[in-house]
Amino acid sequence: MGQLTPEQAEVVAIRDRPVLVQAGPGSGKTRTLVHKFLSLVEEGISAERILVLTFSQKAAAEMRHRVELATQESVKTLWISTFHSFGNDLIKRYPVESGVPRSFRLLTGFKEWVLVRDVLHRMPVSSALMAARECRGLVGEVANSLALLKQNLLGPEALEMASVHCPDALLEDLARIYRGYEAELRHRRHFDFRDLILCANDLLARPEIREAQQARFDAVLVDELQDMDQAQALLIGELTRGSPLAGRVTACGDINQSIYGFRGAQPAEVLGAFRQTFPEALERALSRNHRSLPGLVALCRRVFPAAGQDDDHGVGEEPPVQVMTNPTSLAEATGIVREILRLRRTPRADGGRTYQWRDMAVLCRSLKRDTKTIENELERFGVPYRVQGNAGFYRNEAVAFLVNYVLALVDEGSDVALRRVLASPIPGLPQLPIARFLDRVVRRDRHAGRYFWFLRFLMEREDPERFKVFRPAKDDADEAKAELTAEKDAFAKVRPPYFYSLMSLEDKQAFYDFHQRFLILRARARRSQDALPALISAVAVQTGLIAWILRLEEEDPRLAARHAANVKKLHSMVEDFTEIAVQGEDATPPSLEDLAEHLRELLEHFSNESEVEAPGEEFLEAPNVVSVMTVHQAKGLEFDVVFVPHLVAGRFPSPPRPSAVLSEIAVDALERVQPSFRDPSKLSPEEHYEEEKRLFYVAITRAKERLILSWAKRYDGEEDDSSPSPFLLQVLGGREVSFWRKVQEEKAAVSVVLGELAAASQNPPIAFCDTEGLAGSLEGALNVDELEVALRRLYRRGSPEVRAKVQSALKGPEVRDANLDQAFVTSRTPFPREKDRELELGSSGLVLSASRLGDFGDCPRKFYYSKLLHLQRPSGAPAVFGTVVHEALEAFHNDHPDKRKLADSDRLAELAAELRQRLSDALVANQESFGSPFQFRRSLASALSMVDPYLALQAEEPLPFVAGREINVRFQAAGAEMIAKIDRVCADAPELADAHEVLIADYKTMRWATTRGLTFQGWIKKGSEIQLVTYYRAYLEHFGVAPSYLGKIFLRHTSDWRPGTLEILLQVTEEKPPKGDPFNGRDGRKWTDWAWISPAELDDAWEAIEEQVRRIHASDRTRFEITPSPRVCGYCSYSAICGKEEHDVADS
Repeated sequence: MGQLTPEQAEVVAIRDRPVLVQAGPGSGKTRTLVHKFLSLVEEGISAERILVLTFSQKAAAEMRHRVELATQESVKTLWISTFHSFGNDLIKRYPVESGVPRSFRLLTGFKEWVLVRDVLHRMPVSSALMAARECRGLVGEVANSLALLKQNLLGPEALEMASVHCPDALLEDLARIYRGYEAELRHRRHFDFRDLILCANDLLARPEIREAQQARFDAVLVDELQDMDQAQALLIGELTRGSPLAGRVTACGDINQSIYGFRGAQPAEVLGAFRQTFPEALERALSRNHRSLPGLVALCRRVFPAAGQDDDHGVGEEPPVQVMTNPTSLAEATGIVREILRLRRTPRADGGRTYQWRDMAVLCRSLKRDTKTIENELERFGVPYRVQGNAGFYRNEAVAFLVNYVLALVDEGSDVALRRVLASPIPGLPQLPIARFLDRVVRRDRHAGRYFWFLRFLMEREDPERFKVFRPAKDDADEAKAELTAEKDAFAKVRPPYFYSLMSLEDKQAFYDFHQRFLILRARARRSQDALPALISAVAVQTGLIAWILRLEEEDPRLAARHAANVKKLHSMVEDFTEIAVQGEDATPPSLEDLAEHLRELLEHFSNESEVEAPGEEFLEAPNVVSVMTVHQAKGLEFDVVFVPHLVAGRFPSPPRPSAVLSEIAVDALERVQPSFRDPSKLSPEEHYEEEKRLFYVAITRAKERLILSWAKRYDGEEDDSSPSPFLLQVLGGREVSFWRKVQEEKAAVSVVLGELAAASQNPPIAFCDTEGLAGSLEGALNVDELEVALRRLYRRGSPEVRAKVQSALKGPEVRDANLDQAFVTSRTPFPREKDRELELGSSGLVLSASRLGDFGDCPRKFYYSKLLHLQRPSGAPAVFGTVVHEALEAFHNDHPDKRKLADSDRLAELAAELRQRLSDALVANQESFGSPFQFRRSLASALSMVDPYLALQAEEPLPFVAGREINVRFQAAGAEMIAKIDRVCADAPELADAHEVLIADYKTMRWATTRGLTFQGWIKKGSEIQLVTYYRAYLEHFGVAPSYLGKIFLRHTSDWRPGTLEILLQVTEEKPPKGDPFNGRDGRKWTDWAWISPAELDDAWEAIEEQVRRIHASDRTRFEITPSPRVCGYCSYSAICGKEEHDVADS
């Protein structure tokens, strides 16, 4: 008791009265419960007669661990468990009364998902649910809805009663699915987690069972009261009703830390139910925060005024709170890593040792959306880190390899999974050859599996005995020999790829062995003679995964144990999948194809499932790495330094996520039947804001000594500037309304007003940092490379006095010890480390295209980066939209080449509906590539609204047939090879071979201005339009027919993404069409969308393009220079590395 504060000691000393403890963060809640447990044991109560109920297994394990440490003995029979474990034990004690056989099995989350999927696909449903039946994640949404109904104590009968108040048949469908799900559970002898609580409550409602359970225990301790739902609260009331046990209940919780509303937690209702069940309860508060510095506690009180008092901590020299404003998400991630590296060299607040990596954590609102840039920067600066749960069980390296290998065995059409397998270090393939192989496959657009066969045949040609290719046997030996001879003769003329000659014999043997194992496993999977779990085990062993884990164990036993635990979990999931399938109606063991068919949907549904820890790992010393995790994962943890990024509106707080199954009308109908029903996805805006506010409160209360809050003005994939989170304004002591009034009235920058709020804050003092301009400065340099660039920039821009000081500093001993490149710092040449050399761009060394010529025209160095070095630029939502729409339009015109059908209004409506469906399916299939749900929804709406104006333009075109789609043409230009991919060719005949007149058209995703036909004609004359001129010349060279029309189709407007489909059409004619002709270009004084252009003007434009080709292939070219311009540089992806700013060019 001497270790306790007076508040804690009072709670421990209370006897024979129920106690409700409001325990704030860092107030020693768990310590108080442990001491109360030990105090009861010291008074003579057996440890086995004290029931401790917690919300999670993690909390139960922590409580048990602390009790065992205090007693110095392992107590096997301690009743420290979760509510679900208690219910499970109660059902097993009374199998007859519960109506459950002794052999019942608990349905895990994975098996529950599979069972709901089976029921959903077999159950007839109305059109209300049919529309969403094929949506990604619908199975998970239905499973969540069933769980929510059980948590709210609603059965199928209640749904049927509520359906009379619901105009559609949604609740009727859900009631049928509910009944079918429950019937399948009984048939297969399974229970889900909600059933454990519901059945336990039913058992405790029987007096004889309740009295028997009350006789087993002398005290009840409850932890995390705020995270309970109604069913769990009812269980406590039933267990203690009418018994002396009701006076020996101690419950702890903090309503301000209730962050599991999305799982059905109802803190206000549960707190009210506890007070009603135990009216004699004493309410006590643990208000003193023993975890955080006084400044941090003061900051927490700005979020919740009753957040508690601070303890007597020492105060460091620096302010404990810092706010960082950043121009971009990349700058925000870089700023976080810079601060981590700075703090790594900084003494702790108590003046002791410096901070270790394990002392720091980055807490994000969402791992899937928020961590990629931060991870990249942590890796770039060499900071050791670990993403808790690794953003999902399926991102574990061993699990990802095994899953991709399974997909590669089944899916022969796509090689995406096989490429991921080859890129993994687990198979042990030689690094450099496999890197060259994958580079060749990607750049030449080859199928990795078929290209592997190509290498196998090359190896066999080199050494038939060592690298034998096994062929199916033939009855006719002479015929087989003749085929083999013909094959070898044909293959002898094939030239191997460049990297094949660089492969050693050992490299080729490794490739051969990998492919042989792959083929053997694929044949084994096709035979389907093995049980699915046995096949997965064989894949893990024969691919080298188990051997890789064993080798890893010698270097990092903890990491190896975690990988092994996750592979074991995947194997258990496959066993569950097999068990559920065998217990179904057809009772057929599933094949590998059956698993792969649903694997991608399973990965999507369980993408946020945490990685499995190795047994006992939670009680070992944390690895010395920076932790990256969600705020939910950080609940119950504490760190010396905490970073909370992405504090902008729309990210933190995040917008509510509506349910795809329970609509607002359905929820209203359910509330009529049961007024206490609560759907967390249908919270009011105020309730959702409070939930997010509590989540933010949990995040900032994890910090013990330092807290860094950051936001960025612009995030990747978003067109508009971000607004600082209202939570950030609140902790700065400002009000949202007055903040924005000051920004608007004084026309002040947002960052400036934030800085003023930080400067005005006294308790706590808040440091403010704007990272704009920090990159490239001496203050921001964190390694030798950055210091060299910063000194070079200072030297190039500085006055003679500054240059003299830099030169003097470079001669100092500290600089010599740092191995700075002094010549680089003081050189006056733009690229001091880039040596002139022959680039060897012969006429056959580079295939050019219109887009490559466009890059060269914009900036030769941009062309160098993108087309020669193949530095990949990120694909934004417009690029993804364009690719998907191009493919959908190509498939549509393949099926409907005759545009004369568009004249029939009925047929036009059918075609429009078909095209909308194609676009919708294609975009849904690629929705993950859009970066955010907002971008996907906007793109989908834009594509669907584009259909009618697009088809209307097609009907107006002068030629009736779409005779060519996505035509690839290779031809010569100024002695060099060029390629043109023509999006669409219309003709006066169904086949291009019979055509006399053709129209070639180019699709553009967006248009930037109000474009007209004569505007477009001017672009061609000035050389600004390369694409269509190249298409025109390519068609003329390849087919010998000059196109009669040139078209550019703009699918939408870029400024606001309105449906703005527009087609600019130019007629190729020697003479200007007369007035009144649709291709004259004018309608009175107005310009029209159609105009004309002469062949001579197209020839002149082509000559300019050929001159550009000659410039690229110039024999004396040794480099590609930079031509800075605001129009190009403002949107260039390579501006960060080209060093074009004020001719201060960083080393390339």
